Amino acid sequence: MLLTLFSQIAHLLAFLLPLKIVILLGSEGVPRYFPPSFAQFDRDLLMVILGIATVGFFVAHTLAERLIDWVTKSAAHLLVERNKKLVLFENQNQVAEGAYQGFARALAGLIFCFLALIALAWVYPEMAMVMGGYLALVTVLVLGICSHSERTRDWVSSNLSGFLANLSALGFFCVFGYLVVDFVVLQPPGILTAILAILAGRQSFGRVAAAAGGLYRLYGQREKLDAIFFHGRPLLRVVADKPGSFWQHLAPGQRGKWVAPLLREFCDVETPAQEEIDEKLEWQQPATLNVGAFIYRKQGVVWMAKLFGQKKGGASQHEATLLADAPRGLPAPEFQGSSQYDAFSCGVYRLAPGKVVSSQHHGSVRFQVYSELLSVELPKPLVRRYLRSMSTLPHRMSATWLERLAVAVVTPEQRRSLKGLSLHWQGLRDLLSALPLVIYNPSLKPGSLWQAESSGDLCILHWEKWSLEPVGAGWPLGGKALDQLLEAHEQARKHRKSMRHCPFEHLVLAALAFELEQHVKNQKLDMAAETAKQLWQTLEGLVEVNKLEKELGGSDH
Repeated sequence: MLLTLFSQIAHLLAFLLPLKIVILLGSEGVPRYFPPSFAQFDRDLLMVILGIATVGFFVAHTLAERLIDWVTKSAAHLLVERNKKLVLFENQNQVAEGAYQGFARALAGLIFCFLALIALAWVYPEMAMVMGGYLALVTVLVLGICSHSERTRDWVSSNLSGFLANLSALGFFCVFGYLVVDFVVLQPPGILTAILAILAGRQSFGRVAAAAGGLYRLYGQREKLDAIFFHGRPLLRVVADKPGSFWQHLAPGQRGKWVAPLLREFCDVETPAQEEIDEKLEWQQPATLNVGAFIYRKQGVVWMAKLFGQKKGGASQHEATLLADAPRGLPAPEFQGSSQYDAFSCGVYRLAPGKVVSSQHHGSVRFQVYSELLSVELPKPLVRRYLRSMSTLPHRMSATWLERLAVAVVTPEQRRSLKGLSLHWQGLRDLLSALPLVIYNPSLKPGSLWQAESSGDLCILHWEKWSLEPVGAGWPLGGKALDQLLEAHEQARKHRKSMRHCPFEHLVLAALAFELEQHVKNQKLDMAAETAKQLWQTLEGLVEVNKLEKELGGSDH
């Protein structure tokens, strides 16, 4: 802490002394308002001495900062070692060092402000009262308002850096304003005293703001820091739901407050009291975190209402982009509309009377949905809009995949497959780029399928993660999946013009390339090596066919 305080004082002096040099440059001699000890020196000599002192203080500040870093790391490491605990989380040492240094800087900043006020009270007591009064008034007001207003407290917490910077700037203008009034109306101090007051005010308010922000950040890490630095404290990750939080809005007694307005606004439903709606809502397991979904049934009509967490607003918009003008034949709920409730996005969808497909029957019906997706003709505006924003499988295919695969390649056959893919990688990308696109939904998991009672039609309930990929990409592999893909391919050729001249083998290549990407992304390199072998076996057949066609074409000429 003493080193930090010394560093801050040296930093202040390194910027204060150049002002004195500037004053000397504009004077014929040593001004009389300079300290009496300066009068014994010649003006030019005094400028040289102050210049050397400026460099010296700056070097001292720099060296002190380096020493602070070394002491901080050593002290934090010593404290962690003395506790003899297991590694609690990633970057534990960096968190400990940052906390130790942050606390030391915050404490040094507060002591600096205290010493500055004492110094000003000696040479300029009125300004010390102004600064001390401002700090006390702002502290009382902020703490008082935040303790009584939760909304204000949340706003201050989320905008703390800017808020503290504005308070620091306002304090500086108070100092400057009082100094102007003192010079114009009251009894002004000396020039050097005024300069010292300006610098002390600026530095003090800045240090207090930095200290307040640093201590608040340390408070936010208190569970981790307690576990690191205190012997008897284990790491506890306790997450409390604040009033008005995402989970509070999903709680019984609260969820009807946002579901009822949705039904009234978009579904023309005369909703009963919120309490009655609340009791009839059935939880529907969503496909992603921080999304809540409920089923509401009334007079043979079924609605699904969804609430998205604060960081899921993009997912809500992405889903609405597709479902608001859904392509014909898309197995999806009928989108009714979306709105805002507090800081959360919410939407409502209409479903045919039915129920969620059980986990036991999910595997037997999911290929029906995959087949329906393959037959959906995509509107050109949707495709253009998506391609302007997102990438598809061929664009994501990178030679880095093959470099990572080399780590897990063991058998000669795998080496041969890897070499073949390396030679024809760009050709494979070009082939997949020429394929029509299909809507891929990774949320097609157990609990996400809805089946109508009367017709038996299926639909996927959640579409937050939809994407466009080459046809075949995302199709499950293993077992009789390729036989299912062949049947779906034949059906799609009857319904989609773009699929009529699309060979089945190209869909298999897309499915294998997509699975290869997933394995590499999840670092399942042994499985990726086997998938690469299957991919090359399929691609090699097409390469041989193309060679034969070229040879036959050449012999005809």
